[in-house]
Amino acid sequence: MKDAIKAALLESVQLYVDRSQSNLVRAENLLRLHDALAGHPSLDPILLDDLLRAAVVFCHATLEDLLRSIAIIRLPRGTGEALRSVPLAGSSGSRAEKFTLDELLPHRGKSVDDLIVDSVREQLSRRTFNNIYDIQQLLKTQLGLDTATLEPHFSRLAAMIKRRHQIVHEADLSHVAVEPSTVITIDRGTVQAWLSATEAFTAELLGLLMKVTLKSIPASDEPSNPPVQPTGSAGG
Repeated sequence: MKDAIKAALLESVQLYVDRSQSNLVRAENLLRLHDALAGHPSLDPILLDDLLRAAVVFCHATLEDLLRSIAIIRLPRGTGEALRSVPLAGSSGSRAEKFTLDELLPHRGKSVDDLIVDSVREQLSRRTFNNIYDIQQLLKTQLGLDTATLEPHFSRLAAMIKRRHQIVHEADLSHVAVEPSTVITIDRGTVQAWLSATEAFTAELLGLLMKVTLKSIPASDEPSNPPVQPTGSAGG
């Protein structure tokens, strides 16, 4: 039983390792395309730099997807404190509130474990991570992970997240330039540094998750809740 639990847990983590690596390769390919097209005489420099902007967006998407994926593994197996902020699946609000028995009718036939998993998935599909506080809130406060080894990457991740917000919500336009359509310059080396920080953070976090997962395996052959298996992408 213990070996079966260990294999299932490690498989669930490995699926997210592969998924994160695949996402990061997509961002790296955008940088390669930028380099291949650089210096082309008929190519608008802003269009070329848009490849760098797209890579920034992919970096942040990879980060958010990883955090949601880890939460899907860990939160359903968490304590009452960790789950207290998760609303019941199917509820109209985004915050956890009291509910009456009639709100359980759509879930008739589900086990409590299944309902918890559904509720966590639904909340995570709407959850975003727009700053380091949001990341710490999930990893440290809700999941109880020691984030000390992750903190060296926070400053670069914070800069990447801030620039992603500028790109996505303001089209990366300057608010101080005389011309209202002036696009803020973006540096290829800076984007590479953000991608490297995302890669390093991903590797460190998945390694931490692997260690915590192995420690969670019971010493005896007593039954344990099976790990939550991944499904499709959780929201955006």
